[in-house]
Order: sequence, then structure tokens, then C-alpha cells
Amino acid sequence: MDTPVQPALNEAIERGVPMGGTSAGLAVQGEFVYSAQGDAPDDKDLSSEQTLVNPYHPRVTIVHAFLKNPLLKDVITDTHFAARDRMGRTLVFMSRTLEDGRAREIRAIAVDERTSVLLDPDGQAVVAGAGHAYFLRSTQRPEICEPGAPLTFRGVAARSLVAGQHFDVGRWRSSDGIAYTLGVENGVVRSSLPAVGLMRGPSKKLGWTLAWNSAMPRGRANLGHLRFGNSSAPAREPLSQNLSK
Repeated sequence: MDTPVQPALNEAIERGVPMGGTSAGLAVQGEFVYSAQGDAPDDKDLSSEQTLVNPYHPRVTIVHAFLKNPLLKDVITDTHFAARDRMGRTLVFMSRTLEDGRAREIRAIAVDERTSVLLDPDGQAVVAGAGHAYFLRSTQRPEICEPGAPLTFRGVAARSLVAGQHFDVGRWRSSDGIAYTLGVENGVVRSSLPAVGLMRGPSKKLGWTLAWNSAMPRGRANLGHLRFGNSSAPAREPLSQNLSK
């Protein structure tokens, strides 16, 4: 934040330049960003377990509008999803954004390892690769979201998609995949689906990818496709250069 890189990236987005990244390069794509600014250099990953019991954990740092991509308004992203069991922390990020009054609606795009989401300028996305992509949405503020208390947060609409399935990010809807409801009760994630398979994905040793097109209103042919991740996921058309290693 607040470095010459930020305005340069946003200027590129305005010109329709595809924007991609790896790991943290994905995490900065949405309007809301888990910044990890509360982490010490030797800290382990911020876990679902840590955040669900205290959504105001000092390491839960969320910043706003590092990048300004219109299609990703009210969106936060998360990475290495099933392999690192990050559903809980993503729900915490969503609940904090609502509780702190930073948005009336919060959406999340989360991606498994060796998996891509290709997003076109018209908002149409398709999943590619070995795992799942998750699209979450809530307009309901959490019932309990306060320092030192386990989170209670209900009514999160979720949809899980696999390779070849589509999602309309602009309208936030799809007829593909599996639709279900998520919530958190006293720090425990609940799902309308059976517990088996909720956060199971490809091998935890595999890398992850997420890809999408620039959201600016220009023709697909002028933009190509862009990619977040480790280079092992399938691609459509030429891909842009990764901006983060």
C-alpha cells in the first residue's frame, strides 16, 4: 500500500492490461485484502483455528482497494484453500468486513491447488484444473463478531465448482456446481452439505493457481488471458506474464 507500485498497477488495469500474480499476488486482487501486516517474519500461516475463536486476532489485518478492478468490488480472495483448510479464516475475513461496516455485501473467491479460474471482461468465469473453486456471498452481518469471542456468522451462500463449470461473477450466479449454505456457530464451521469432503481437495503437496481476465470493458481478443499460480493448470489462449514469483 502507498508505494509507486500501487498506482502503476491501477493505471495498467485502467488501460485494460491483464493483471496476474502468484500466492500473495492473488490475495491482493479483490477490493478487500488480507494483508498479513500483523505477521512476524517467522509466523506460521494464519489458520482457521486461530481466527474462528477470535475474529479480532491481531493478525487479522484487512486493507481496502489496493487494486481497483470493477468486477472484484466487494470481493476478497483466498489461496491454497482446501490444502490449508482456509474456509474458516475466509469466513472470518468476510464477517469482519461486514461487522466493521466496510461493505453491505461481501463476496469471496477461493481456489484449491492446481486449479484456475479464468475470468473474462464480461464477468463470465470458467474453472480449470484439478480442484475446486469456491464462490461465497453474504449480506447478513455476523451475530457475534467481537474481540476474544468465538465467531457466530450464519447465512453464507456458497457454490463449489470444478473444471469446465462456469460462474457469472458480474451477476454472482451460476447453475453449475454444488450450491449450499455455510455458517459459523461458536467458532465452528457448519455446512448444509455432509461434513465429508467439505474441505477435501487434491494432494496437499500440490501447488495452486487462479486465473482471470482483466475486468475492463474491452474485447477478449485484445486482453488475452491471465493466470495466478504455479503454471501447472490448463490454460485457454496465451497467458500474461506473472507479476509475482
